[in-house]
Amino acid sequence: MSESVDSRGAVRAVLFTIVVVTAYSAIYMILMRHEGRPELANPVNAVYWVIMTMTTVGYGDIVFRSPVGYLFSIVVSLTGIVMVFAFVLPGLVTPWFEHLGRELPERVPEWMSDHILICGYGPMVERLAERLDEMGIRFAIVESRESVARGIFKKYTTVWGTPRTCRF
Repeated sequence: MSESVDSRGAVRAVLFTIVVVTAYSAIYMILMRHEGRPELANPVNAVYWVIMTMTTVGYGDIVFRSPVGYLFSIVVSLTGIVMVFAFVLPGLVTPWFEHLGRELPERVPEWMSDHILICGYGPMVERLAERLDEMGIRFAIVESRESVARGIFKKYTTVWGTPRTCRF
């Protein structure tokens, strides 16, 4: 994965998923015992059933027989669907596809000549860039951190790389 994917968000989503699977597995074991089927009330079957139900695969080899079990199955299945649309698509898949569609230039555009080259980006460079814009002076920023370069390349002429690796 690239730097543009928020790794902290991905870690939070994974941790949340582990908590949900663990909690649902515990409820599964309680309900199986309540239904008088203690042979199915073990951690392996519980995690297996929760994951199969959350991913909506639902092989049907382990099923509840009580209305409470049916209701729990529906809740687990809907939770899985919501988690895909709430975490997986917006947190992982969408940023990855956006990353594929945004190419960062590795050289200054041909039309740009007689320009100032600024190496690196930070608060001081932000103020300098604003001032150079006001004065109508052309400049390009060379930034080695991909995430920073992606954040500023729509606003300023930006080259991703280092002064040694960029072609001017």
